[in-house]
Amino acid sequence: DTKNMAAPCYEAISCKKDGSIALLSSSLTGQIWDGLIWVFSNYSELNDVAKETMSILGYAMPSGGSDVVWINDDTIATANDNGEIYLWSHGSLGHSLQRKSAMKGHDSMVLSLDKLSEMSDSSTLLLSGGADGNVITWDLTTNTRLGIFKSHTDMCWNVRFQVDNNNLFASTGQDACISLWDNRTGKLTNRIKNEMGMVSRAVAWHPLRRDTLAAGYEDGSVGFLDIRKLQKSETLSSLHPHSRPIHRMDFNIDSTSSDWLATVSNDNNVNIEKISSTLDKQEKLKYNSKDHSDFVHGLSWDTSEPNTAISCGWDGNIFRHNVSHLAVVTSSEPLSQMETS
Repeated sequence: DTKNMAAPCYEAISCKKDGSIALLSSSLTGQIWDGLIWVFSNYSELNDVAKETMSILGYAMPSGGSDVVWINDDTIATANDNGEIYLWSHGSLGHSLQRKSAMKGHDSMVLSLDKLSEMSDSSTLLLSGGADGNVITWDLTTNTRLGIFKSHTDMCWNVRFQVDNNNLFASTGQDACISLWDNRTGKLTNRIKNEMGMVSRAVAWHPLRRDTLAAGYEDGSVGFLDIRKLQKSETLSSLHPHSRPIHRMDFNIDSTSSDWLATVSNDNNVNIEKISSTLDKQEKLKYNSKDHSDFVHGLSWDTSEPNTAISCGWDGNIFRHNVSHLAVVTSSEPLSQMETS
């Protein structure tokens, strides 16, 4: 059986290149939402923890959280409902965490964080998007705000740096707009408003086509947009992997198989699909997991295991999904039933 964790509403998960896992949850205690954060060195360590001790190993946050990212080998950032970004120090003693600072800049919940890929980046920039509609860039050497971008007239759901490039980033919001910003000038370079008012809650840059942005919409579809032609509101290609809003999406950018796109949704499903570099044909290599029983909000590719993504959801479950042998894979396996090296 899948391990039943202490806090049921998993919001986010992030894997470091050595296999370490940061896990974030929110839960309602009385009339207050609070959160917990855990860190584990690998899958098997997480699997070995008895459910009765999860709450002991978790570190309490004064509010719920929406996102978590590894900053470097010993620092984790969390996006919190109180409008703050917490930086956590991960020591060498197993699960130990210490909150070392808080960065304040948003007027409402922080919903999304992004930092360039560990495999290629020595950048000290962090990107955040909030329910106040703003996007903020942060200097992680001084923990100070560098710039604030009035990106949306409603909440900003997701922010993403272009692959290997911290000079350009995209944001998407509840105002049904996708915005492109030049971080060097602080100027808006492009904005598209969906003609049907369809909201995109997640975006991801295509790793093989630098001018292509994938957008995950509230109807469960994915559209591929050419950022050079955003005013024309044209999609180069589209998929429809889900029946309800897509909450998060990621290409496997830190892998030689970077053309896999994983999506998670409020339809409780995880979908992984091989995307053609030309976008003019379907690869017909698809994977779909229906193992979650509630909203799936957390998604991360694990670069320590080839072609493996992990998901977490409001059902308190964590699953991993390997697509190395997609032709014979039909479902995911619960974490507690999997062997790890």
